[in-house]
This record gives sequence, C-alpha cells and structure tokens, in this order.
Amino acid sequence: MDNPIFRKLQDAVEHPCRSKDWFGMAEQAINTIYALGEHPDELCNTIIKNLTRRAFVPRPKAAAATDPDAMDEDQPVGDKSVDKTEDGDVTMTQDGSMQDEKEKDVGDAFELSQLLFVVGHVAIKHIVFLELVEREWKRQKDEKTAGIYFIYIFVFFLVC
Repeated sequence: MDNPIFRKLQDAVEHPCRSKDWFGMAEQAINTIYALGEHPDELCNTIIKNLTRRAFVPRPKAAAATDPDAMDEDQPVGDKSVDKTEDGDVTMTQDGSMQDEKEKDVGDAFELSQLLFVVGHVAIKHIVFLELVEREWKRQKDEKTAGIYFIYIFVFFLVC
C-alpha cells in the first residue's frame, strides 16, 4: 500500500471536481485499489474520512452576507412572522419550528453525493474482497486437511 500509485489514486478521488465524470473515475480508482492493494480497506477508510471532512466542513457565507452595508431581511413563512435577533439567529414567533441560522445545513450537496457514492462503492467492493479472503482461507484449510488425510493413508499402507 506504500506504492505511489495508491497515493495518486487517492489524490484523484479526493481532488475537488464538480463534473459528473468524476463518479466513473472514482469507481475505477476504487476498483483498482481493491484489485491491487493488500489492505484496500485502510486506504479507502482514509479517503472516506477526507471526503467526509470536505462534505461537512462549514462554508464561508456569501460576500453579501459579510458586507457590513448589507441589510437583513425578514423571511415570511406562511402567516407566521419570523424575526432575526442581533446575533443573526432566526426565531419563529408561533410554533418554534424554524432552526437557528447556526444549525442550518452547512454541507454541499454535490460533495455529499460524492461521499455517499464512494461509501457505497467501497462497501460493495469490500464485501467482494471479504468473500475472496474467505475463499482463500477455505482453500488453505482444505489443503491442510487433504495433506493430513494423505499422511494417514500413507501410514496406513505402510503399516499394512
């Protein structure tokens, strides 16, 4: 897993890109990691953690919101009135169903879709990987037991 090809694949998947072609590239990169890697779960774990950080990091507010000359506007919701407090929190006067501005979604939907795509594809590839590991263990166990049976048969013929 120390080979530079794995680092390049990780960089390719983690590179910020908003193209729909990214999904096909990420799929092939994950396929390659699982085809060539001894411990693909470790690298994919790092990729998923990095994509999670990127998807859920708070975004800086728009320039208009940080402009000191910009005015705050109240947003009417149905027949209920919405007020902004001095620190920018949004409150609802009747039933309190509005969230504060600080609790609003901070992630990017496209980056979230990239994260979920990678998590899903890694899950599928890891199931296949575990099935291959299990098959290899069973093969080794069968070889070991076959060797023991061969020794028993050989000893039996020597005794008889």
